Amino acid sequence: VNGQLYVHGEGLIPDPLVDSSQNVPVFRITLNAEGQSVRINSVVVNKLGIVAGNLVTVRMYIDANNDTFTKLGPDDVEPDPTDAGNFVANAITFTPPDLWVTPGVDLNLIIVFSLNLGAAGWTLGCSINAGAIGTTTALPNLMPAYPNMCLNLPRNPPMVVASDTVPIRDRGTLKINMEDLSPPNPTESTPYVWMKLTFWAEGENVDVNRIAFTAFNSSGNPPADWSRIRLGLFRDVNNNSAYDPGGATPDTYIADEWFDTYGEAEFQQSPLFELKQRVAFNVLVLVLPQAGSHGNFTLAINTTSDVQSKGQVSGLSVMPIAAFPLTAVEREIVP
Repeated sequence: VNGQLYVHGEGLIPDPLVDSSQNVPVFRITLNAEGQSVRINSVVVNKLGIVAGNLVTVRMYIDANNDTFTKLGPDDVEPDPTDAGNFVANAITFTPPDLWVTPGVDLNLIIVFSLNLGAAGWTLGCSINAGAIGTTTALPNLMPAYPNMCLNLPRNPPMVVASDTVPIRDRGTLKINMEDLSPPNPTESTPYVWMKLTFWAEGENVDVNRIAFTAFNSSGNPPADWSRIRLGLFRDVNNNSAYDPGGATPDTYIADEWFDTYGEAEFQQSPLFELKQRVAFNVLVLVLPQAGSHGNFTLAINTTSDVQSKGQVSGLSVMPIAAFPLTAVEREIVP
């Protein structure tokens, strides 16, 4: 009895894709052999959508742990990196060396797209024709395996499996607004909400990875001792511009840092927090002046480089849009 190959396809493509996105998993091919081991000689990936084929680089990876959905992991390996290329005549053929499907063990292949700049405004997807997968069964037959579709499709399954065809948009954007909440008469050893930052992402979900704050005074009066002032970031869950540590919707802790002697406090983590598309994310900046910190003080985010973020789909840096510097009113901290 000659071996058979069963093919199952699962779309992973995000909706939308983002222009210039790199190494985005878009489709999973799960192969299962029955009767004999089956060698995979070739896999043809067909382009769907109207984007030009030369704007898309296509790669194929083996997902050894069957855990890749939104981004590649350390276990994902290209059978032949030289196979990567663009769509030509709406298709690309992969010819992996020595790639076998063993009965009882699924082989998971991931199709990955990287988009060149200029793909925005078009659409893109992909499909696989199971009948066009080139195969050879193991000894003694050494014949093509008849490619059947997934076992869990009851009857007359289609020979072609496809992802969705989705639009391609420009890379993500990030807008930041600041509300000055600085207290008029701050005292040492009392925490205060000094400002609220509202983050707004468009185009794709965005990870905010770094925010740098600067402490200074511009009045000429004696400055506060920056090194005795601690900052805390909290999500303003109910968007009331006040710190609510309890209740039904308590504000949630993000991170805290001390100012150094130069008046710099840097929050850095991958990510500090995640922004969903078109969902406002409000961050309260709490200031806790310790004993001995008295003096004039204000708080600012000075430039675009003080906020660093990355699009989750594109993997590209997202430049913040804001009326920099974002500066609160200077106040005198008293003992």
